[in-house]
Amino acid sequence: MVSLIVSASLASAQTQPASGPDSTIGSQYVERFTNYGIGNNNYWDWQIGISASVYGFDLSFAYVDTNLGVAGCGNTMNCDARALFTVSKTF
Repeated sequence: MVSLIVSASLASAQTQPASGPDSTIGSQYVERFTNYGIGNNNYWDWQIGISASVYGFDLSFAYVDTNLGVAGCGNTMNCDARALFTVSKTF
């Protein structure tokens, strides 16, 4: 599979603590898209969210989605929009 990923992001200019709004948008090109159940050879994905550092933990909440529907995603709901909440800690 040959992939070309183009993305751009916006994030807060703060350094510590890392917090504020962030977003990304990207386009993925898939050469043999029919092998993977994808309806066309490229698709868009995007994310918008917010992040914060609290007591040494990095928290983020984001809405993520693609422009692929059920038919264009191998007849699954794997490409549907979803909300993600993550907690991480760096040691």
